[in-house]
Amino acid sequence: QRDLYAGLGGKGVDPMPDVMFRAGVRCEGCHLDHDDLDVRSAGEISCMSCHGPRYRQLYQSWIEVLDQRTTGLERQLAATTPLMGRDPPAVFANARANLQLVDRGRGIHNVPYSLALLDAAHRQLNEARATRNAPALPTPWPQAPYESPCLTCHAGAELAVNTAFGRRFPHRPHAVDGGLACNECHSTHEERVATGVSALKLTASSCDNCHHAPTATPTCDRCHAAIRTRTYPVELGDFSHQAHVDDLELACDTCHGQPPALRRAPAAAVCADCH
Repeated sequence: QRDLYAGLGGKGVDPMPDVMFRAGVRCEGCHLDHDDLDVRSAGEISCMSCHGPRYRQLYQSWIEVLDQRTTGLERQLAATTPLMGRDPPAVFANARANLQLVDRGRGIHNVPYSLALLDAAHRQLNEARATRNAPALPTPWPQAPYESPCLTCHAGAELAVNTAFGRRFPHRPHAVDGGLACNECHSTHEERVATGVSALKLTASSCDNCHHAPTATPTCDRCHAAIRTRTYPVELGDFSHQAHVDDLELACDTCHGQPPALRRAPAAAVCADCH
């Protein structure tokens, strides 16, 4: 734990002391609570006591991403070990050492360094497999296809599921699969100080640039297939899309319009055109 906090001991990874270590924060700065054995423990409250309640979400995301990556790499190490035989290459020992440093040192003591150690361990594991003519293993965790200074502190944010504009918003399809950088949607800390813009610099209509862009063949069903099995309460009673879309073969834009001027809830006058 001491080495991990100081950013030392990694195999093939440059020293990377934690920001709290560089600030001179001793163990007692976070290990605040005494248990029955008079051992000081730390947790999300330790972060919140100095940085405020919003750090609880950061702490929880750090724990989740470290557990996910450590567990995935442990499985790959276990699958690779039998291939190494009695005389494994040095690079395999390095992979194991880096993984153990994160596991035994409790990765939360230095999150950026722990993630760098796990990345290195995965590369080293595949190098060791290559010496035995074994196929390379894919990265056992989803990852944004770019580097971003945002993810230094917000590790795991690319997999988070939040709420935006009153709707459930999963980051993975956007940040990992779509490769959207954080500042595509979020204002940077510098922008917030200079302009006062809140964390999200987009509005609900900004999503239409990708999700409701005009196309020759509308693909509404790809996201809105559930409309056929649900009824929606409207002023005149329960509304069935199935009767209109399938039975009457009405196109979605007949009632909802064309992007970017989409109408989530069409005006009553739209119904009056037919009824």
